[in-house]
Amino acid sequence: MLRSIRFERRGPGCTLRVDLPVASDVPGYSRVQAHLGFLAVDDVRLSGGAVLPATVSIELAERPRARLAVLVTGESLRLTLTCAEQFRFGKVSAHNSPPDAVDDGPHEFTSKLDQRLYTSVPGPEIDTYHEHI
Repeated sequence: MLRSIRFERRGPGCTLRVDLPVASDVPGYSRVQAHLGFLAVDDVRLSGGAVLPATVSIELAERPRARLAVLVTGESLRLTLTCAEQFRFGKVSAHNSPPDAVDDGPHEFTSKLDQRLYTSVPGPEIDTYHEHI
């Protein structure tokens, strides 16, 4: 489930906030959320996606010169880009927000700093959360 797409001019970069499948043995939570951050982004094409969250698939393919092609597709969304072959994974949290609802409920963050600062995912204007994975 894709929750948000954020383009960053520094880098340039792109961060996807996604809900991941949860094993049934994770007590108390139905969803795990994380940020996937792509660096040195180029060749960006985005169509659709006016309504998030959306169920998507994310495909990565190797390209020459240490690059990756990223393809994100959903029912009404298509995002393609190329980026550096290394990407960032972080900002992991557990929550119980329904898949098709706005993600404004409580989260339990794995980062000690995020635990002290936030009880839920902050708004998009909080760069210190959304741009630092």
